[in-house]
Amino acid sequence: MLRVQCLLISLLLVNSSLAVEPQPVELKNVDDWFRASFTDETIIQRHDGYLEVQLEHGPLLKNMATTKVYHKQLGSLPMKINRKTYEHGLYLASPGTIRVVLPGSARHFEAVFGVDSNRVTSFYSNAGRGSVIGVVSVGDRTLYESSVMREGIPGQRVSVPLEGVQAFTISTKGSKEGVIEQVDFNQSNWAHAEVELVGGRRIRLGDLPTAPLGLSPKPALPFSFQYGGQDSREFLATWEKSWGAIVHAKKTIDKTVSYRDPKTGLVVDCVLTINRKLPVVEWVLKLRNESDQATPLIENVLPLDLSFERNGEGEFTLHHSNGSPHSLVRMSDETDYAPRETILGPESSKELGSLIGLPASNDLPFFNLEWNGKGAIFAIGWPGQWNASFTRDGQRTLVLEAGQQDTAFFLKPGEQVRTPRIAMLLWQGGDWLRAQNLWRRWMIESNLPRTSDGELPPFQHNASSSAHYIESSGATEENQKMFVNRYVDNGIKPDYWWIDAGWYDYKEYWLNVGSWDPNFQRFPNGLKPISDHLHARDMKFILWFTPELVTRGSRIDQNQSQWLLKGGAEWWMGHALIQGEFPAHVNDSGMTLMEDVAAFGTGNPDATATSKKSLVDGNWHLVTATRHVNEKSQLSELKLYVDGELSAAAESDNIGRMDKNKTFGVGRQYQTRGIVGEMDDVRVYDSALTTEQVSQLFLHKLALPPLHHYSFDGDVRDGAGNAHG
Repeated sequence: MLRVQCLLISLLLVNSSLAVEPQPVELKNVDDWFRASFTDETIIQRHDGYLEVQLEHGPLLKNMATTKVYHKQLGSLPMKINRKTYEHGLYLASPGTIRVVLPGSARHFEAVFGVDSNRVTSFYSNAGRGSVIGVVSVGDRTLYESSVMREGIPGQRVSVPLEGVQAFTISTKGSKEGVIEQVDFNQSNWAHAEVELVGGRRIRLGDLPTAPLGLSPKPALPFSFQYGGQDSREFLATWEKSWGAIVHAKKTIDKTVSYRDPKTGLVVDCVLTINRKLPVVEWVLKLRNESDQATPLIENVLPLDLSFERNGEGEFTLHHSNGSPHSLVRMSDETDYAPRETILGPESSKELGSLIGLPASNDLPFFNLEWNGKGAIFAIGWPGQWNASFTRDGQRTLVLEAGQQDTAFFLKPGEQVRTPRIAMLLWQGGDWLRAQNLWRRWMIESNLPRTSDGELPPFQHNASSSAHYIESSGATEENQKMFVNRYVDNGIKPDYWWIDAGWYDYKEYWLNVGSWDPNFQRFPNGLKPISDHLHARDMKFILWFTPELVTRGSRIDQNQSQWLLKGGAEWWMGHALIQGEFPAHVNDSGMTLMEDVAAFGTGNPDATATSKKSLVDGNWHLVTATRHVNEKSQLSELKLYVDGELSAAAESDNIGRMDKNKTFGVGRQYQTRGIVGEMDDVRVYDSALTTEQVSQLFLHKLALPPLHHYSFDGDVRDGAGNAHG
């Protein structure tokens, strides 16, 4: 019985995504976005009605009312006039006007007008108070005007013929009698406010958005890069543009648009795949050099660079998920893959990305951005060391940028590269969970591997000896063959045999990866004898390796060190320069060496600022870390300077006061991981230095005295070296 129940649950989970159908407007939105972004066509923005709001003060609430205490809005309640409640309509916190713009000709408007009664029992009760008049007008013509309304008077029914107009105005006029001791009680309800269009469609005013309406995504190419120090959006329009052949498939249409620089021969192809049945579009950039000379420097390649604009109300909400660090970064815990929700208000920002090259080590490389009852789901394919940033301005715009970190290269003649693939699903309808299931449907139908007949392959089973040999650090040719034979001889035949981490050469610990030759002592004949042994038993071979990560001392590090990026993990994994002595507490902090670059962070394992300038060059360097708590954003701003110049920055939601650090550790991290090098001077300040002050410090011109100063000239005891100074 249990097996049957589990099977039914599985079927329900699958069918929940397959049952979701796209709305026609969602498919049209993708088509409009493509035409606006890649052609010269001007797309007229459609609307389904909206409200232009001008109130003396306070908010317009839709389908709800509120209590108000000392000018604070508390909670959301059903609108209430006298003793009757209403499920929808408009609540005006003060006198003002609302211009109603409709998507078609209107036949009739109806509502119930009155003063809301929810504040009768609240602090500063409005019982019997307020003095307002409701008005409906078209241009200079008044179609309806109520009598004076106060709290406790039953609502007046409003019924107004609109005679085919596409816009009209509702107003609430207040009088001085409604203001007592500077407390304005002239709030009002237009309850059950509804318009009937010619043709019979009915529109609730409480369901209409508030203008101005946003453009999302805004019409522009969805990618950018820097070329020769110039932003691509400044010059791509001057390059030669051409379209390749259109490829039609059963479910998709492939289109390629190319941009060619006539001066340098760089060609940028944007290959688009448009789904014909679901509101999904994918694109990938390919850059190639068709000249006989190297290209100028290509930098900051962003295959995803879009801006969004919300309406005059609401806010952007980012639905995203943690990744799973596993042991390559830190041990897994209950937060692995946990869903997260971030509100992106004005002048806020959010960063997602990976650590040490592992795509899902910190955040999952897909997310759902929601605003005004619609949204967009994005995925970054083949992401590697990826990063996504969400940046809000002070008004209504959000900029989303995503790609691989630290891209800076040139192409030799004939060379070409590609970017991560981007997938975007545009959804509408106010239900972001429905959009998730629409996304799952696309993943199942278009991305799961299938056999030549289009069917899903049968379930595959694998086995390994990792539990016995600490991954595969103790695996040998003999014991791997023995394990396979024991499985098969006992009637268990896996489809795959998995040799996990540790089969290669490494120093000290199997996590020290980067040398991908089999360990000669344990596999003197390489891995082919094991592969042959498996194939003879109709089994296949899985071999673990991680191309994203290379450690010190590995073969790649020794032979091609110029290929490697430094840093990437949390600050507390480094070798301390100066360590705040309060381990595992929110006030923990540290400035460390991550291989040969500096890193600075707070908390464990909060955000880390990692510099890019190598400190291992035989010269003295000044490394300065500052932490400033931004009261408006409620984030800690972390900055790291090298030799007086800003080298890295990060943000952390750890805003706790750094007042628990009674002592500081210099030159070592938690009694271990000490640095190998020299330190000449340490200064601690009780406020975050500005960029100008850091520059002055580097030039020995800073007048501000430090809270603590250790000059290492004989007055500081070195416990590790048993010496002074």
